[in-house]
Amino acid sequence: MAPFIYHRLEQNRKQIRILILKPAPNESDTIECELQTADLDDGSASYEALSYVWGSHKDPAAKIMLQGSEHTARPSLALALRHLRYKGRSRRLWVDAICINQNNLDERAAQVKIMREIYTRSETTVSWLGEAADESDDAMELIRALGDWTHEHHDEIFEYSSDDAGGDGNDQVTIPAEDGSIQTAADNWPAVCRLLERPYWTRVWIIQELAARGKLTKADGRICCGTKEVGRVQFGSFCGLILLLIMSGKTYRLGGTYETDEPAKSMLARGHPPGLSMVQTLAACTGEPKQDLNFLLRISARVEATDPRDKLFALLGLAADGDVLTPDYTKGYDEVLVDFVVSHIQRSRKFALNLQTTMAKRTFIVLEDEKMGVGPFLAQPGDIVAVYTLVGDAYVHRAMHGDFVKGLGPEDGQIFEVI
Repeated sequence: MAPFIYHRLEQNRKQIRILILKPAPNESDTIECELQTADLDDGSASYEALSYVWGSHKDPAAKIMLQGSEHTARPSLALALRHLRYKGRSRRLWVDAICINQNNLDERAAQVKIMREIYTRSETTVSWLGEAADESDDAMELIRALGDWTHEHHDEIFEYSSDDAGGDGNDQVTIPAEDGSIQTAADNWPAVCRLLERPYWTRVWIIQELAARGKLTKADGRICCGTKEVGRVQFGSFCGLILLLIMSGKTYRLGGTYETDEPAKSMLARGHPPGLSMVQTLAACTGEPKQDLNFLLRISARVEATDPRDKLFALLGLAADGDVLTPDYTKGYDEVLVDFVVSHIQRSRKFALNLQTTMAKRTFIVLEDEKMGVGPFLAQPGDIVAVYTLVGDAYVHRAMHGDFVKGLGPEDGQIFEVI
């Protein structure tokens, strides 16, 4: 069977491809899809945007049918499509791995450039966390119930928290659940932690995919795990409550009768989960005014990307100075990094990058005599990768591998010296 062949998109018209996921009555049925071309600017593109983790390229490829031809897909995507397809009607999705010709580097760069717009203009964003495991059904149900309750009582919860700073010593949040609708047994909290530790919350692209539609509690969207799903507002409200309880040191009282030291107990035992860190990151990079790219790099330092270039490219759509760099997958990582630092220097006309600002395990190093170096994270003498020498305001000389550094003592006031 002949493989699927992509037809070229007209990038000057902001064309995208939309995946038509055909219905199937049985989960085991072959995944069948079609692609349609649409223009973002003419308002005809109706679709949901899928947000998910690609998974390792080492995983055995799955087979799907695309326009009647066999096409390979990562197992994580095939699993998502199986769970998300309807039984009786087609579903229109935008899925980066299929809707972008990943073998065409120019198309990849052009689509990445409008990625934020793709997610913003979608009808909704569907976040796929993976299949059910580790009591995730119980975790999703707790998130749904507590998320609904928190959203409904938002003002009294958070006003109570701020007003109680010098109050009467009451350190409990009361959750009325006489009807049994909120099941907050202590056993459910480790399951919630495991859900918030899933790989989905550790990937850099997820920041833009979720932030493009604004604050978690202000826009619609679905978060799916196995056969369970919760609303984006429910999830954001739930995480807001958990962060309040952890950061304020409060516990909660269930129905006026049941007390527990959760969720702090589970969080302390397992560590701050990436899901909560992602929520905090999203809160920092959404809203107005927009933050600059250097700020976004700092707050996203711990998230990961399979391609280190994406540590920059994935944030451009959110940054106030996102035009500081143009996505280009024909360039290697070091060359992309050079372009970023050069452009930053030219725009700011000063060394505004902070010492030890990291991006994909790199460090920007402020040197003496108006020089800047770029080296590995926690760089040591001799580790320098690139050195930049300014002449006037903007001229930059790049010595990619020929220069090296020696360390100076603390009394010299410098970290490195180029020799």
